[in-house]
Amino acid sequence: MNKSSSDFNDGSFQYQLLDRCIQDCKYFLGNGQRNEKYLFGKTVYNHIKIMKELYFTLPEKPEWTSIEEIENLEKAMMHEY
Repeated sequence: MNKSSSDFNDGSFQYQLLDRCIQDCKYFLGNGQRNEKYLFGKTVYNHIKIMKELYFTLPEKPEWTSIEEIENLEKAMMHEY
């Protein structure tokens, strides 16, 4: 069964993508050895930008992350850039 765009009106796709982006960050900082090829956004800057845009457009903020966590990941990822 194919999903139509109306199936994602509740933001479920955005929640899933944000979760995936957070996991990408954790991998990038750990076993990914800071290699940008593992990031959905292709660069640290774009990846963080996507995460912030997703977070701020969510109809209801998730309990499993916060803008503070995203900013902490940004600091850690940008540390050597």
